Amino acid sequence: MDTSKLAPETRRVWEFLSSQPALGGFVLIGGTALTMHLAHRVSEDLDFINVADKLPRSALNGLVRILERSGFTVVRDDNQAAYDEFLIAGQSLHDYQQNFLINGVKVNFFAPNPDLAGMVESSSASLVRVATLPELFRTKALASANRCVSRDWIDLYVLFRGHRFALHDFHEAFQRPGISNPKLSISQAFQNLCRGVKSVTDPGYETLMPDAPTLAEMAAFFTQLRDKYQTEQARLAFQQKGSGSKENR
Repeated sequence: MDTSKLAPETRRVWEFLSSQPALGGFVLIGGTALTMHLAHRVSEDLDFINVADKLPRSALNGLVRILERSGFTVVRDDNQAAYDEFLIAGQSLHDYQQNFLINGVKVNFFAPNPDLAGMVESSSASLVRVATLPELFRTKALASANRCVSRDWIDLYVLFRGHRFALHDFHEAFQRPGISNPKLSISQAFQNLCRGVKSVTDPGYETLMPDAPTLAEMAAFFTQLRDKYQTEQARLAFQQKGSGSKENR
């Protein structure tokens, strides 16, 4: 894996965490995992999932102690509103999501919802593993339907253009079992991608990648993909209708 495009402190934290048995069963996803495959842009955060009902809290508590003994500064970075909401419901947010700043690096651990869990294979490895390119493509596809974040768009743009992912892969991501949210559809994904209007809290991507395409260029690219997809779907529907007519004769 290529860690050359990770921010220096992110690389240091990753190199330490990647050797810790406490993270066995976890999978690194997100932009940093993709950057380690493609070295296409700078990446700063570390996102880990454990495909299970709940996070292994005792293992994570032990990991925090190991980090602190090893000289790292560890600060919890909980979303207080979410924490309070779980508390009112008689639950603990920390069973499902734990956010930290480790030497200033955002490090997130979470048990994915069923929609995301279907995109990534569970891991029985003794150490953390990095998600595969197909897994990362699927998670980025799903994210594009769920939010308007320009870093998702640039990652999908690069995956489509240079790494052999095609429309049938995009379509397949939304057909996988486990997706229960009707809003997570390929039509919603294309709507977000083709509009190219990022959220007000979008962190941006332009400084993370040399010669990065503009939002307009990416929107035009995704519009071409959408038009091609819609044409292909119409052709398939016509063929199926014709086949059904012949069978009824």
